[in-house]
Amino acid sequence: GGARETGSSMLLEDVACTTDKLGAMSKDLIGIFKKYGYDDACLMGHALEGNLHLIFNQSFKNSTELKRYENLMQDICENVALKYGGSLKAEHGTGRNVAPFVEMEWGTKAYQLMWEVKRLFDPKFLLNPGVILNEDPDVHAKNIRLDHAAHPLVDRCISCGWCESNCPSRDLSLTPRQRIQVYKEMTKMREDFTASGARYKPERLLAFEASWEYAEATCAADGMCQEKCPVKINTGELVKTLRQQELEGKEGEATPRGAAVAQWLPPPPPPP
Repeated sequence: GGARETGSSMLLEDVACTTDKLGAMSKDLIGIFKKYGYDDACLMGHALEGNLHLIFNQSFKNSTELKRYENLMQDICENVALKYGGSLKAEHGTGRNVAPFVEMEWGTKAYQLMWEVKRLFDPKFLLNPGVILNEDPDVHAKNIRLDHAAHPLVDRCISCGWCESNCPSRDLSLTPRQRIQVYKEMTKMREDFTASGARYKPERLLAFEASWEYAEATCAADGMCQEKCPVKINTGELVKTLRQQELEGKEGEATPRGAAVAQWLPPPPPPP
């Protein structure tokens, strides 16, 4: 995931079948990835339990990429659920990505029973709406979070969240994963604002910037997040870089607060 194309997302699904079918199913899944040009995809997991993790990188930058992704998911689900009678989820949550294929796996009768139970206990659909049971067959291809390039120090983040338990401020403000995603979104909004030529910043960007000051200030910048990160990202290094820019400024930009204050200080005495 850390070596993927900048701006693309690392996706992870997991499937399972009886162990006597695992070899044949694995070969089929490899063939499906090759069919759609996912040359960096891999299969790994827990073979003794018939459980495989499917890891692949996906760009959603245009409709062609989105269609390729939809076709891939359709073929994978048909292969696992219909051909091998397997499970589309082994140890991970179903989520919106697999929700359109739950009926394919379980059959119409069982699927209708699931809906009946859902309506009995959650008639207003307040609990995890649309995450496991969803009436939209295309929900897995909608409202997709795009991954934006923001800074080379954190662009490789795969959003796994392993860093979070090591963060001293995880219960105070944001975790390293959250800081990275907020910073990426804020950077994208700033770029869009600059490109638009608008006079005033949109309200959402202003809200992000106001909140970011606290999120940045509460980062301990101790690098403990890097110890658990599978791609070795140190979110604290990003924060220290941003703090340095705030104090010293960047070439060609307005004088920041730290440098502005320094202008009022007397010059150092000449050497003896």
